[in-house]
Amino acid sequence: MAQLNPEQLKACEHHGNVLLNAGAGSGKTTVLVEHVIYTLNQYQIRNSYRDDKNYREELIKFLCSIVVVTFTKKAAGEFGIRLTKKLKDQEGPFWELVFDYQNNIYTGTLHGFCNKLIAGSYFPEYNPMVEILSDMEQRNIIQAAFEEWALTIKDDQLGIEELLFAHSDQIINAYAGILNDPLLRQMWEDNQAYEKFDENDFVEKALDLQDLSQILQGVPNLPDYSSEKGKWIGLLDDFVEFYRENPISNIESLVRYYYRFEVLSIRAPKKAHLVEVADYIKLVMGFIRWIKSHGQSFVAYNEHKEVFHKWHDILKDGYQKVREKYLLNGGYSFSDLEYYVLKGIENPISLEKIFNTFKYFIVDEFQNTSEIQFSIIKKIIKEDYNRLFVVGDIKQAIYGFRGGEIGVFHSCERLVNQKLSLVKNYRSHKNIVQFNNNFF
Repeated sequence: MAQLNPEQLKACEHHGNVLLNAGAGSGKTTVLVEHVIYTLNQYQIRNSYRDDKNYREELIKFLCSIVVVTFTKKAAGEFGIRLTKKLKDQEGPFWELVFDYQNNIYTGTLHGFCNKLIAGSYFPEYNPMVEILSDMEQRNIIQAAFEEWALTIKDDQLGIEELLFAHSDQIINAYAGILNDPLLRQMWEDNQAYEKFDENDFVEKALDLQDLSQILQGVPNLPDYSSEKGKWIGLLDDFVEFYRENPISNIESLVRYYYRFEVLSIRAPKKAHLVEVADYIKLVMGFIRWIKSHGQSFVAYNEHKEVFHKWHDILKDGYQKVREKYLLNGGYSFSDLEYYVLKGIENPISLEKIFNTFKYFIVDEFQNTSEIQFSIIKKIIKEDYNRLFVVGDIKQAIYGFRGGEIGVFHSCERLVNQKLSLVKNYRSHKNIVQFNNNFF
């Protein structure tokens, strides 16, 4: 094994169920390569070398079971070059065989792996002759389907036909957004998005998404603050009085708050005995900022509910028609690959076949993994985290780069048994590293 520091060695010599937090310059690629070598060597220890066909077939099967997921094709190529070089340096007939059959180890993006599953006929319901669509090709298909459907809409009374063509770009983008988001697409195709619009449910979910749902629980029992001074007292008294007469329930109630309150620059009290008051003021101010940001939309809905509900039904029908045409094109976008694999592994026969073939996942740049991608991996390994080794940098996860979600990183932290870190940086000056650590 290469000259590794103690933390790198620990990150190499394990059997999965590990999340490794490692930033750029910490030697993580070296660790990934050495971990693959370690995994192969453990196989060699368990299976004494035999110069026969069966041994070769068993080894190839084992190599096929290893899946190395990278964020880009370029990263996969660089990893492959370094692994090849490392394998070439190993000695003995076992390593000669591994070198000859190393291409059986999958190294590439998760989209590429999904492509491999579909092309490999793991899902008999899907066409294995995968043709990848470019973003432009996909949009052209959606646009043509939309235009064909829109010409069939006749509704002069509410002006829906005129609205469709006036806002065609936005609608086409919305349909493309649904088709490019596997979780959202699943909602639409499972009819969850078609249910009758419930204002109360909408308000609850909208506030929950903004971490403001506590505002619906009413005014808490606050300590006496009558002897205190500050601008916050006027805001708090005003809001509490208005809230008691106007509980937040539906969109009409949100409109009342939109017209009643303005965003103010107010500092919450810092005294120790007023902590609960300060927390509630921050909640109130957050709610007011949110309502002022979206109030015009709530006003428009409240004044034109009939148009909204008609619009909702027509757009629902439009999505169905666009989807039908889209499915006939025969090509797959990258999002399609994820969506079809997610749906395909719901079939227990397909899942079992994949589970028995691909037994160990090594995921690099895990901070860029989306919720849908992590769901696919979890289902394939049947949540047996001994089959998983992920490497990422939580400091980069805060950017949500290309669909990556910090919540996915934290979720994985809770699920795996071992959390390791590579702290030493070999690329940057120590002052830069220290600044970065202090900043984050």
